Amino acid sequence: MPGKKITALGAIYIDDKVISAIVGNAAMKCYGIVGLAAKNSLDGLFQLLSRESYKRGVNIAFDGNELILSLSVILEYGVRINAVTENIMENIKYSVESTTGLHVNNIEILVQGLRME
Repeated sequence: MPGKKITALGAIYIDDKVISAIVGNAAMKCYGIVGLAAKNSLDGLFQLLSRESYKRGVNIAFDGNELILSLSVILEYGVRINAVTENIMENIKYSVESTTGLHVNNIEILVQGLRME
């Protein structure tokens, strides 16, 4: 279901793919994140997503006119998970609201793994 913004001149519909791309790009700009993850339906394992497939790592729901976002991430080993996820949430909220005009009500982040290099 696309996001909907009502203006004085009419309605603006924003596709879920656009919102997913904004969320994915905003998350990837944050320090400590390696990438987004998505569950592979064949074997139940999580895989690191490429930049082109962010929509598989982001789930979007609507509560009235407000967005509820959920994403799975993989972080670098050794970072403070709480600090990094709060930074991701703030960056996503700012990016989505300033780009689309839609209000973000809730962001859920599931840390799926840590990359040790």
